[in-house]
Amino acid sequence: MPCMSIEFVKSRIRDWGIEVDPLCSFCRTSVEDDFHLIFGCCFSQFVWRYMLRCIGFTRGALRDWDWDFETSWCINHFQQGDSLAHSIYRLVFNACIYHLWYECNKRVFNSTFSTEMQVISRITQDIRLKLAGQNLWTEDSNKNRQLFNRWGINIDFLPPHVRTCT
Repeated sequence: MPCMSIEFVKSRIRDWGIEVDPLCSFCRTSVEDDFHLIFGCCFSQFVWRYMLRCIGFTRGALRDWDWDFETSWCINHFQQGDSLAHSIYRLVFNACIYHLWYECNKRVFNSTFSTEMQVISRITQDIRLKLAGQNLWTEDSNKNRQLFNRWGINIDFLPPHVRTCT
């Protein structure tokens, strides 16, 4: 899961010498940079925490962390595995970044605004559409059943792999 900073946040645009309001497009209280836009703002924190709960994770306070810390946490928790659940974790991470960035651009360039729940709805819809129509299967476990039930995703559960000693 390669991570790089978001190129077109207001802090970068200002660095190029273009006049732009430096305040966050969501909360209007802090300077907008890539961390604040995706993880630091109260708007984006609500979206991020909500989506993390949808995949079974909870996080502490994000205000003292930085982009590298949060993306490292995601890499440590989302990249270690090739299961369908880990694929959904990565989809959530990428969809959150995309939709928060997209919402920011809508506010800056189109003067249109969505609520946190509307952004969450678009993220959820995109992930469900990505998985729709695929023949999905995973190992049967309580954790997997809870995850896929939360998402309303139809899936075939395989019996757990039984290891025997000879």
